[in-house]
Formats: sequence, structure tokens, C-alpha cells
Amino acid sequence: MNTRNARRKQMLIAYVLSEDIDFGFRMTDIARLFGVSKSTISNWVKEMGYQIRIRNLELELADAKDSAEILAPRLLEDDDSIFYIE
Repeated sequence: MNTRNARRKQMLIAYVLSEDIDFGFRMTDIARLFGVSKSTISNWVKEMGYQIRIRNLELELADAKDSAEILAPRLLEDDDSIFYIE
């Protein structure tokens, strides 16, 4: 595993150890485990949180695209009906 992949894996593990309900370890303890500072762990956890939110947004956008592909033909028709999303 190259250095970049190893670091990403450490970041993911730090996120899980800190944020997952099954673990909930203190950042100080996680920092000691990886031999880095608490602020480094804090930054890793924050970065992974951002990436998770981005990924969730990407999934929502993919779902919206699927719906848009279904609705797009209606824009080409002379159909004045309104589409409601529930």
C-alpha cells in the first residue's frame, strides 16, 4: 500500500474510532495510537466528515438525475400538467 493510501486509511480509521457509536474514543487516545498530534486527528476527522457529506450529496444528485431523465421528455411535450414531488 502506498503512503497516500495508508494515510487515507488512517484517516478513515480515526474517523470511525472517534465518531462511530460503537467506539467513541477520545482524539487524544487516537492521536497516541497513530503517533500524531490531537490536532492532526481533529483535522482528519473533520476532513472525513466533509468527504462523507460530499459522497452523500453525490448519491442524492445521482437520484435527482434519474428523476430528471424521466421528467425531461415532459418538457418537450405540450403538457401543462404540474409534477409534484412527495
